[in-house]
Amino acid sequence: MDRRLEPGRLRGLWASAEITPLDSASGDPEDFAFRAGNGAEFTTRDQRFARLLTQMGEAYPQSLQLDGEDCEAAHAEPLLRLFTAKIVTLLTERLAFTLSPGERPRASPLARAQAAQGDAFLASLLHKPVRMEDATARSFVALLDGSLTRDELAHRMERKAGVEGPAALARTHAALADMARLGLLMA
Repeated sequence: MDRRLEPGRLRGLWASAEITPLDSASGDPEDFAFRAGNGAEFTTRDQRFARLLTQMGEAYPQSLQLDGEDCEAAHAEPLLRLFTAKIVTLLTERLAFTLSPGERPRASPLARAQAAQGDAFLASLLHKPVRMEDATARSFVALLDGSLTRDELAHRMERKAGVEGPAALARTHAALADMARLGLLMA
């Protein structure tokens, strides 16, 4: 097995990272500082690598395909260090979730089954468990099989949540946006 680090091996992979740019503590305009979703902070002096990290953070939870300059030798080593530190996730294909649920939203079959059983943790399409202790939220996820429109979902939830009319529809839209950000809704 060949374990050498070669930039070309990253080409075609997808990368995802919950990263936020920070103001550099040093005040040096050539230092680019970031905070990861796990709280870790790190810096780079490579402007192009900083741009890649910023793009990953802006796209999160979606992933970016690595190609071209992303796979340069200068970027491969720090990218793999961030991968081993569990800051960057590398994938062989784009994850099959959506941030823009359609008129008939669909949660993953596994998350729906877990929600219907009353499980407090649901498997997301981001490969991370989602804690969902609220029984009403779980019953909402269980309904998301793609057969119901947003209006029908709002009507069903009116009875469970005690919210009516436009407020129920607004709450349904907000809940769907939350479920999408958690990686529970399928593309």
